[in-house]
Amino acid sequence: MRSLFKALPQILFVVSILATTYLIGALSMNNNIFPIPQLKQARQMVKSTLDSVFKRDTQFEIAGEQIMVPHPERIDDRLILLSGVGGDRLNFLRVIDRTGAVVHEIKPDWFEIWPDDSAFPRSKRPKQQPGATLHGFDILPDGDIVVNFEHLSTFRIDLCGEVQWKLANLGHHSVHLAEDDVLWVSAEESTDQNPSGFRNHHAPVASWTIQQVSLDGDILSSVPVIRILEDNDLLGLLFASSLENTSVSASGDTLHLNDIEVFPSTLQSDVFEPGDILFSLRNINSVLVIDPDTHRLKYHHTGHLLRQHDPDFIGGNLISVFDNRNLKPSTGPGSLASRVVVLDAATGAHQVVLDGAGENGFFTDIMGDHQHTRDGNILVTSSREGRIAEYGADGTLLWRYQNNIGDGRVGLISGSMLLPPEMDTAFFAERARSCQQN
Repeated sequence: MRSLFKALPQILFVVSILATTYLIGALSMNNNIFPIPQLKQARQMVKSTLDSVFKRDTQFEIAGEQIMVPHPERIDDRLILLSGVGGDRLNFLRVIDRTGAVVHEIKPDWFEIWPDDSAFPRSKRPKQQPGATLHGFDILPDGDIVVNFEHLSTFRIDLCGEVQWKLANLGHHSVHLAEDDVLWVSAEESTDQNPSGFRNHHAPVASWTIQQVSLDGDILSSVPVIRILEDNDLLGLLFASSLENTSVSASGDTLHLNDIEVFPSTLQSDVFEPGDILFSLRNINSVLVIDPDTHRLKYHHTGHLLRQHDPDFIGGNLISVFDNRNLKPSTGPGSLASRVVVLDAATGAHQVVLDGAGENGFFTDIMGDHQHTRDGNILVTSSREGRIAEYGADGTLLWRYQNNIGDGRVGLISGSMLLPPEMDTAFFAERARSCQQN
């Protein structure tokens, strides 16, 4: 007992140190003061590095033929434009026909287009091929393509492979050409400082922006998604990632903007008007539509989708969504399946119109897109399977293309689209001839 009393001052000293450390830690966490921001920044840098090393692989092992056409009578002969990565680990923009033959191809090279990458955050600068993955594109009437180097740059390139302009805007995921010849691009404002004006947001923050870009490459406007949610009193969505009981705060990639589209004048709706902006926020499983001028919320849907991509207006009140359904880890064969879901903005109903389960199904945990055809079919890009597949309204596989690169492996396909009828083989042959002449 006497020895215990002798040791009591030392015990009390240790307890006081522990209590002080705990209180300092609690205060730092609640008020986001040193060393919490620095620890968060270090964690984000480590995560970015690990993502670039482990999660951004562009080649995968998968069995299957390059081309399958079980029902040629149920598809049309329009060409398909796709973006992906080849066996040489280079990015490509490729036009194929329904036999899988390459009609036209260009290979945008990050290291040639951006030999000086000092405009970009150091943690984002690519070190080896394919550099930054191509993700999100649209084709212009003259055949030029506006495309993103993922999370880095939006640029316009012609079919000869010549870059017309480039932006260090941290563009990513999607490019959409609206009827007024304005481009809508998913972009980003990355900062290591606490962002000004955003309540309870702490660095490092991925502040996603809805960006308007002219066909000449001028940025016309850039609106932070955080501001849109805050102005529409959607704090529940804005802080959905918060885990603290005593302090609601957010940092990192809380929202993950991955698509923007504009409601066209060719559709009539009870809910939407021409020019309304549709966008997807993957990390809070939400799809939203806002007025283009006031940014007032006109519709939002949360809960029936899981890490979705590529919402499209397909009818007056209808929005079709590629629902990734990333439920890994899962067990059992065929347990992983993505799907296509149609939302009715007028009634609030939702319907699964294409289920990716089964032998000829599809699943991709990231990326992915889809397109409804004029025949009622659905073209699906299953990115991490390296596949594009067209399904009938009854779910029957009609056609499939696989980006085989040899040795039982496929390359990533980040996106695809059916081209309009006027962009046929003659269209691309003429442009190939002009490239040779120049």
